[in-house]
Amino acid sequence: MSDEERSDLDRELEALLRCIAKTGTINAAESKLEELGRLQQLLATVCFKYQIDLTETQRRLVREYDRWDVAEVRAAALEAIRRGQFP
Repeated sequence: MSDEERSDLDRELEALLRCIAKTGTINAAESKLEELGRLQQLLATVCFKYQIDLTETQRRLVREYDRWDVAEVRAAALEAIRRGQFP
């Protein structure tokens, strides 16, 4: 993955986080949180399986959203996103 591709991915991640932060309820954010989870899985795969370097933001997402399939983790992540503290 090139530096430009990593930067593009960071911009897409930040846009997704802004979109999530604007949602009113956990139910309204659910589809976007699931999208974030799929992105986390993809990044974890490219990092660990293919040894591709990630940006710091991408590495934090891989670490901090590891259990996105757990409702409590999604709810905590939503609150952290709203406070601008995630990832």
